[in-house]
Amino acid sequence: MSLISPNFPIGFVHYPEFFNYEEQKELITQVKLAIAEAPFFQPTMPRTGHPLSVVMSNFGPLGWVTDKQNGYRYERLHPQTGRAWPTIPATLERLWFAVSGFMHPPEATLINWYRPETKSKMGMHVDNDENNFMFLDPPYDSEFTDYGYCSFDKNDQKEFLKGAKIAYETIITDFSDNDNKIIASKPLLSKEIFNQFNEALKERSDRGHYAEITFIGINSAIIKEHKKIDRILNVTVDFIAEVITCIKDKDKKVISGDPEKIKKIYDTWVFSRDITSANPNWQLVNTLT
Repeated sequence: MSLISPNFPIGFVHYPEFFNYEEQKELITQVKLAIAEAPFFQPTMPRTGHPLSVVMSNFGPLGWVTDKQNGYRYERLHPQTGRAWPTIPATLERLWFAVSGFMHPPEATLINWYRPETKSKMGMHVDNDENNFMFLDPPYDSEFTDYGYCSFDKNDQKEFLKGAKIAYETIITDFSDNDNKIIASKPLLSKEIFNQFNEALKERSDRGHYAEITFIGINSAIIKEHKKIDRILNVTVDFIAEVITCIKDKDKKVISGDPEKIKKIYDTWVFSRDITSANPNWQLVNTLT
């Protein structure tokens, strides 16, 4: 159902409740999975470097970014992780083709989070360089904040594990690559865990050592327990994965591990999230192995 009001500008059409309730829930789940893969980042104004109040991510082959050095633009890679943006969900593509009247698929889908605690909002502006675009409001703020993760039923756990597997691979490869720096996985780590990992990498670097890793895959990821304490939901996951990894010195001599052998690794990690926050990101808060 479309709604055209005499108060709307020419070319503006409103489609209230285009998605049914189940489709709305699925879309929220897709956004949460995307944020696990491409975490929210805070863009900055061109020239001044002043941070925008909004934090954002993107779906699609291109993502909108802005920073002090290069200004407004579309990029193929996330500015923090250096990885491609997640694929646009089929639900959004269906909306696009149903109402846009445009035969080509969208190239970029911005995910903007206007955080209530910062009172951020979209200000008045004109997009003269873009044609054929649409805005989609999340169904309900409470749904985006709390949906699924309060009750944490079987379906919620299934969706959580999808994101947890992505996070696990990102963190393992970031910690074990050869630059001795935490970059791609930093948004996925609590401050305490980041400091622990950073200190371990500093010690490795001071010894003149570096790691090499090939991540083969995750054999299993099983939720061991989940516990809600006040506003915080903690989820403990047992991972079994396979990697090829070794530590080398500055002369490229192998210090430990085997660059030719697949190794099975076992980890028990605790992820945490404030269920009252509009931020859907989970963070690693403890490693039990």
